[in-house]
Amino acid sequence: MKKGVLMLVIAVAMLSSFVYAADCSLDVSMINQDPYPAVPGDYVKLVFQVNGMGDPACGVVDFQLLPGFPISFDPGTNSSIKLNSGAYAVDYSSYATVPFKVRVDKDAIDGDNTIKVAYAHNSQNGEGVYLRKDFNLAVNNSQGDFEVIVDSYSYATGQLTLGILNTGKSNARSLTVKLLDSNVLISGGNEKIIGDLNSNDDTTINFNAIPNGDNLKVVLSYNDINNARRSIDKDVYFSSQSFESTKNTGSGKGASYYLLILTWLVIIAVFVYKYFRNKKAKKIEQQKRFR
Repeated sequence: MKKGVLMLVIAVAMLSSFVYAADCSLDVSMINQDPYPAVPGDYVKLVFQVNGMGDPACGVVDFQLLPGFPISFDPGTNSSIKLNSGAYAVDYSSYATVPFKVRVDKDAIDGDNTIKVAYAHNSQNGEGVYLRKDFNLAVNNSQGDFEVIVDSYSYATGQLTLGILNTGKSNARSLTVKLLDSNVLISGGNEKIIGDLNSNDDTTINFNAIPNGDNLKVVLSYNDINNARRSIDKDVYFSSQSFESTKNTGSGKGASYYLLILTWLVIIAVFVYKYFRNKKAKKIEQQKRFR
């Protein structure tokens, strides 16, 4: 009799526990994204809120941010977090906040990209029925890009002019250009301020420098549309043969200067020759008339 009563009590307790657990109701929302919008190739911080955590019937809640395009976790970073339900476990609140830091794929498209979470209660042994929910990750490819070329150079004056084109989709603000002293001897400042350069616009910047190699290293720093400071390294090809005509010949004048002088001397010589030839012809003609 006692044994039967004990079995009945256990059965009732198990049934009550099942019903109690069945009452667990969880809901998930994404409450923050930083930065907003996210930038392809960079990190983004995501914060989720799990509502219903105040009910101890939920037991251990397993919350997962599922890896997969367009997000990924760094090696060694856990994409799953275990949460104990009950108000005592969540600062006497009915919800818990769950933060993640993930990297956004460099090929993530502009606009909304779908990310997925999965969660289950009473999952201390990896069991439980997992629910899935989709959220939108806002992405804007605000990272700029630039094309940099050697616009001109004079060996005579040591003036190096770089041409810069904003090939990115967004405007660049507070743009600066730094010429590194690798393969180049710099006289004066090696960093210049351009300011704002809109998408598809170009400009030029001058340095006093003497390159001694085929490549110039340039660092471009700017503020993107989210006002984040970014930098891009560029290797700029420099062809010394293209500027041979600007080298000094010993008197401080470039070869082009002497070529110009020679051209004018030839023109003057031809003019003088024609002048005296015509004058001599006229004189011979006059002599013929008086004979």
